[in-house]
Formats: sequence, C-alpha cells, structure tokens
Amino acid sequence: MTVVFVNGMTLQFTLDELFSVFRRLPSLLTALGFVAALATFSAYSDLREILWYKQVFFWISGIPVFVYCFLAGLILCDHIRRSTGLRAVPEPLVMLVTALLVTFTMVPVACAIAPIGLADMGRYTLYNFFLWEVGMLLYASFVLPRELARLRAPQPAPAAPAARLTLGARSWLLDDVLCVSAQDHYLNIRSRTETELVLGRLTDLEDTPAGSRVHRSHWVNFAAVRELQKSDGKLALVMLDGFEVPVSRANRSAVLARLARLAKTSP
Repeated sequence: MTVVFVNGMTLQFTLDELFSVFRRLPSLLTALGFVAALATFSAYSDLREILWYKQVFFWISGIPVFVYCFLAGLILCDHIRRSTGLRAVPEPLVMLVTALLVTFTMVPVACAIAPIGLADMGRYTLYNFFLWEVGMLLYASFVLPRELARLRAPQPAPAAPAARLTLGARSWLLDDVLCVSAQDHYLNIRSRTETELVLGRLTDLEDTPAGSRVHRSHWVNFAAVRELQKSDGKLALVMLDGFEVPVSRANRSAVLARLARLAKTSP
C-alpha cells in the first residue's frame, strides 16, 4: 500500500505491518483519552461555550482516539484503493475517511451525554479538521515510519529452550545435573544444589551430547567434570562437588575422547 501526502512524502507499507502497528497501541491510554475527551466535550451542549484552553485539552486527550481512527482510515482506504483500481492512496482521501471515523466515533457518544444537533456535529468536524490534518502529518512523518522501521528490523532468533534431563514425569535442568547413579531400583540424582532419590532405571537415560553412561551404574554430565583421576590403572571422574564416578574399562576410550573434544571447544 502506498500513501502520497500533499507535502510530497510517500509511505509504503503492507496491511500486515499496519495491523501490527495497530495492535501495539496501548488500549488503556486510548480508553483514558476517549473518556477525558468526552468528559470535556459533553460538559457543554454548545461548542461555542468551550474556552480555548478546554479545546486544547480536548484535542490532546483525544489524540489516542485520533491515532486509532487514522490507522483504521488507512485500512479502509486500502480497501477503497483495491476496489477502485487506484495505484496509490491520496492524502485527501485518508483525511476524509479519518475525519468521518473520528466524528462518528466520538460525537454520537457525546450527543448521548449532552445532546447537540446535526449542525453542531458538522461544525465540530470542520472546527477540528485543520487540527486533525496537522496531527495526521505529524504522526505519519515521525511516529509511523519509526514503528514500521522497528517492525522491519531483523528480530533476534528465539533462544533455544534449556536442555532438560527427564525421568518419567520429573525433569531437571541438564546444566544443574552433575551425575546420576543407580541404587537398586532407584536413581540418585546429584545436582549442583541437592541430591535426590527417585524411582527409575539407568537404562531410561539416553546418551546425549552433554552426557552419557560411563559405567553400568553411573551417568555423568561431562560439562560438570572437574578433573580426571588415574590410580592403579583405574579411571575416575571427579565432579564439581567432589564426588568420584568410576569409569568402566569398556567405556574408557569413549570417555577420554569425549573429554578431549570438550577441552578443545572450551574457552
């Protein structure tokens, strides 16, 4: 969608981008602005009785409502453009649709509170037309381009979910788990903060890039290994909490290879 303004400015955006800007508007601020504007407007049945400073307050409090109507007007103008075959939407059409939306959004409610005639409604629209035009140009010149640029900026990739160690219905953050040891029909989960005994079998734990079984009774998280101990031809892994995990002969080569790879990738 392309909108051409009388000052020579041209804005291009898609309807999806426009709806995104629309959804980002603070609805609470709009509601408060709507109520404040109506409170000022409905206190007087004749617009000529509204003093200039109250008119200023009415205009400022109604800004959020106007912004909503302006964005809604752009959406309606795009439908008009599609149905009439226009290549670009001219600013006068946007202003006309926006003015109608503002008028028929605020005035009927104000009329219900302090009845005014159709002549006053028309005078209200003409009276504020210039202010709406200035507001539309300011919003389209300074605010809307920033919102569109923010939407079009490359978004950072979402962070990958933290890896977890799962046993049945229970799970732990993998970074917190040091090792898992089998004790009869139970598993002893050693973490950085506590030790927990849960019902399960070591065969329920699968080998992962972070850890694997190093013994028929032990599974370790290799990132939690503090040092490697060799004594009398036996190999053991010392965890961060000082707990020693024996390494079976069958797993010795695989464990040494894993630790070597981990040492190369560590800073």
